[in-house]
Amino acid sequence: LDINGIFNCFEVAVLPECPAATNIKQKMVELGAQAAMMSGSGPSVFGIFDSLTGAKSAALELRKSGYRAFWCELAR
Repeated sequence: LDINGIFNCFEVAVLPECPAATNIKQKMVELGAQAAMMSGSGPSVFGIFDSLTGAKSAALELRKSGYRAFWCELAR
């Protein structure tokens, strides 16, 4: 999965006003996400992981921190 060049132009305006989204992005990367980004105009955030196991583990850790977190798998 090529993650180079993905971006969300709304992050520049939204993230300074929504520290929770910034924290979630940072935590996802710390938990092994190849990339984390705000979805649409926010404040939802998603992470891209190497494996389903990594995504599940990160979601469980985010839940422990009080966030609503889910994982999904890319259909192939």
